Amino acid sequence: MFVFDCDGVVLNSNEIKNNAFRLALAGCPQAEVDAFLAMHRATAGVSRFAKFEWMANRARERGYPFDYAEALEQYAETCRTKLLASDIAPGLSKARENCDEVWAIVSGGDQEEVREVLERKGVAHYFDGGIYGSPRNKIELLSELKKSHDLASSIFFGDSAYDHDSAIQFKMTFHFVWGWTEMAEWNDYCASRSSVSAVHRYVTDYFGQSLS
Repeated sequence: MFVFDCDGVVLNSNEIKNNAFRLALAGCPQAEVDAFLAMHRATAGVSRFAKFEWMANRARERGYPFDYAEALEQYAETCRTKLLASDIAPGLSKARENCDEVWAIVSGGDQEEVREVLERKGVAHYFDGGIYGSPRNKIELLSELKKSHDLASSIFFGDSAYDHDSAIQFKMTFHFVWGWTEMAEWNDYCASRSSVSAVHRYVTDYFGQSLS
């Protein structure tokens, strides 16, 4: 089985989500928005629900207004509109055509949103192993997949430390995809960890090498 993160791996959507967060937090002090975005980038792959809970706790402690439900709705509305315009990993269609492995998505994005976006972009059927997302976290999602698949013989393609940590917990081979990652020090991170087995600019670079 091949397991893919979505944002930054299958879709070039990380910056779209950054902008969606900025819009959702427009009523908060700018310093707090900056702190949120720094936290968001440092915890790439973690769900919006956990991140907005972080912001709600911070707002209560520091005494500024923040509406959790309203922020979630604003964020989701922006994502629904903008994600449809995001680029798909180049060569994904050809890779799927030439690959017999089961593919699955395990995303930090909202599950129904990810499914809708990939369906409307015409690639949902590539992921015959399922498309999964939040509010369950990646450990929970992989635990579910483990019931029907041998994850220890699977490959996880991700673009964050959280993706890597999730793969390690299930003894999966991990390939880091850096082309659209938000991890500034990804090269040093990968070089210092023997459990990162390969580094690719785009996820489809793996298929170009292995299927050529």
